[in-house]
Amino acid sequence: MRGATMFGPRAVEVTNWDIPGVAADEILVKVAQVALCASEVDRYTGRAALTKPMRFGHEVYGQVVEVGADVTAVQVGTWGVPYDEPIHGCAEYVAVPARQFVPTRPGLAGGILTELTACAIGAVHEVGVDTTDTVVISGGTGTLGTLIRRCLAARYPDLPAVYVLGRDAESLARAEKQPRTIAVDVSNGTDDARRRVLADTGGAGAAVVLEASGAEAMMAAAPTFARVGGTVGIAGYPPGGVVMDWHAICGRAIQLRTLHWRDLDLKLRYMRTAADLIGGGLDVADLVGESFDLAEVGEAFEAAASGAIRKPVVTL
Repeated sequence: MRGATMFGPRAVEVTNWDIPGVAADEILVKVAQVALCASEVDRYTGRAALTKPMRFGHEVYGQVVEVGADVTAVQVGTWGVPYDEPIHGCAEYVAVPARQFVPTRPGLAGGILTELTACAIGAVHEVGVDTTDTVVISGGTGTLGTLIRRCLAARYPDLPAVYVLGRDAESLARAEKQPRTIAVDVSNGTDDARRRVLADTGGAGAAVVLEASGAEAMMAAAPTFARVGGTVGIAGYPPGGVVMDWHAICGRAIQLRTLHWRDLDLKLRYMRTAADLIGGGLDVADLVGESFDLAEVGEAFEAAASGAIRKPVVTL
């Protein structure tokens, strides 16, 4: 089978791999689509370190073509999302334990975004939002930020105000159409956005700030939007070290929470919720961008690195 390996910045090669064997408790999935994670794009561009050749691809959608001898809960022909840590899904086939497969209806539009939607659902749940909170989404026009905004709206439709900070004019305009949503362009920095949030909250700041971009400047600025005792949740994935003003953070009792978790059962729970919501009509398919063949995986990375709001995918 064909599979992709990253050897260094802007160095991705498709070669022949062995089709993975299937243990008694595993399934074999024929991969239909792979989306590129921002953390993988950072390694591709060199913004994050790559210490050795890396097989990649954990945002996967496909169809089961073989099940292990002990597998009864998953049937051949079922569509869904395989997940493991690590998983090398940018290939024609991938094997995972059957319990780590989240089924969907066949060919679910937006199914490729199940894993990322699970990240958004988990971020909204883990950060701790109250129905009376003012919320800021930093990096709110990217794919993850948009998913967080939509999950937030689905769970807390009556929040008094949600500020969406971003640079893409079209996405900001779409966000502005949502009830009680204030879209703010931060192309020239975050000072105007900070003044707007402080003015609207009587100088207090937001109860919750969700940072979804992973960009160093946005992460460093995120606590400045929060009120005394407010919460800043880090959902974006930074490529390296970020300098924070710890004097201001500690002096104002800002609560920092990383919204990344490595508990597999929790991850699968959020993924099942995501699959149910997408299958039930949560709007995500419009965030799926241009399709590339596996042989064009380098072009897919370049599209993702360009800052495209819609998420490019590799289609097999």
